Amino acid sequence: MLAKSLFNMSGRALVVVLAAASVCFGQTPHGELSLQVRVERGLQRSDLNSFQDGQKYLPVSGYEITIAILAAGKTGDTFWVPYLKPFLKYAHKKNSNLSDLAGAAQLALAKLGEPEQLQEIACEAEYGYASLQSSAVRKLKYVGGWFSLNLFERWLDEPHSIVPLLNEPRGDAIYLGHREYALTELPRIAPNPAAEAPLPFYLQTLAQEKLEPYRQSWREWFSMNGPSLRNLSPTGQGVDFTAATCKKVPVHDRYFEHF
Repeated sequence: MLAKSLFNMSGRALVVVLAAASVCFGQTPHGELSLQVRVERGLQRSDLNSFQDGQKYLPVSGYEITIAILAAGKTGDTFWVPYLKPFLKYAHKKNSNLSDLAGAAQLALAKLGEPEQLQEIACEAEYGYASLQSSAVRKLKYVGGWFSLNLFERWLDEPHSIVPLLNEPRGDAIYLGHREYALTELPRIAPNPAAEAPLPFYLQTLAQEKLEPYRQSWREWFSMNGPSLRNLSPTGQGVDFTAATCKKVPVHDRYFEHF
């Protein structure tokens, strides 16, 4: 009797996994496009039902929903905002892949111009400990717009000897500084970039005489293109980069480890 009960339970679990897979890959049992195919085609408002159906199979469908969340952010359509915000509640589930959904939602909402998520990422980038800043730089690449370009422009010339507002975890890893991140990341997100990234050796040795020509090229690029760049979404209008504001942000920013 026990063996039969376990067989039935495992059978039901298999059905759930197979159903989740069919929703996320290829076609659904009803012959409709799967969520993965819709994402690859380019997410549209008409895909909302498929997006919501995929959530019924969480956490099994977690990876596919994460990809769909990021795709929703890239649409530039604020239609998706109310459907993305519920994922933020998973930020506290650190030992579950559901926490990835919250991180993806933070990114997507920021890319769609939501002030709270833009403020969080700005403070992580400006005042986070070194490994957090490295993670925030990756976020800036996804978010883009004047918000990210503005931060990197600020970093070109600021010495940024800012004392992090958060404790640094122990570790032996060595990270770039703000000024060096500006030179490596601007070529990746800027339209018609002014220069390629410097050689890694120049960055690792902080060879300022070699790095300065790159900085000068970017200064001139921003000076020439500034007016048009400021209209790129998300603009980050209203984001405050001061320490006074950023001291308050970690209270509700749960997308990184607090030490």
